[in-house]
Amino acid sequence: MLAPPGFVHRRRYSRRLRVSVASVAILVVLGAGAAFTAAAAHAPRYTAISSVLLRDYQLGGAPLADERAALRFHTNAAFIARSRPVLEGVAVRIGRPRADWARLREDLAVTSREDADVLDLWASARTAASATRLADAVASELTDRLRGQFKAVPPGLSAEGRRRFEDLRDLERVSPAAEVLVSEPPADRVSIEPWRAGLAGGVAGLVAGLLVLAWRFRRRDELSRFPAAGDDAARPASS
Repeated sequence: MLAPPGFVHRRRYSRRLRVSVASVAILVVLGAGAAFTAAAAHAPRYTAISSVLLRDYQLGGAPLADERAALRFHTNAAFIARSRPVLEGVAVRIGRPRADWARLREDLAVTSREDADVLDLWASARTAASATRLADAVASELTDRLRGQFKAVPPGLSAEGRRRFEDLRDLERVSPAAEVLVSEPPADRVSIEPWRAGLAGGVAGLVAGLLVLAWRFRRRDELSRFPAAGDDAARPASS
């Protein structure tokens, strides 16, 4: 006994619906799994930012007024912060060999601000504590280096030059040439967490599955509007 046409139609629709839902579910699982695996394969990274206030003085004790000179001073200070002598001192501060200075340079970025004589030291590491310790060590080492140039009178100065240097050194004691503004900065995670990546991948898979599903149903509707091949020929001619 043949099944009614309506029953056959409902069975076909139910089967197509199950296949479509399963396809969407597979895309969601694949997207979430791929994103989670990719994020978990990379070690987490944290970044801490320490800031150092800079003051530069001319030999007579007056602050630099020329904008180009100030910009050059900021550039020089940023170069010093990532120089080998400073990073070797940083390595000693955090208990690592001096030979690791090149690796520390890879984990350090230095930027200056346009509206302030401030250097921002961006330290990156695999743990929050390591990033904070590195940023704090770089700020302290840089400050000590910049202030150290006022400890001893440079050789070869005239009597007038020595007097001006003494005045400058007295001024530096009151207003330090470098001062740490942010000490032991908190670190923020910059790499995405695996569960967040998995959630984003799952959402992307869901969107892709729904788009494919909508396209397939639209395609079926368009094809159903046209008669199948041979239908016209099978139809009896009307008299």
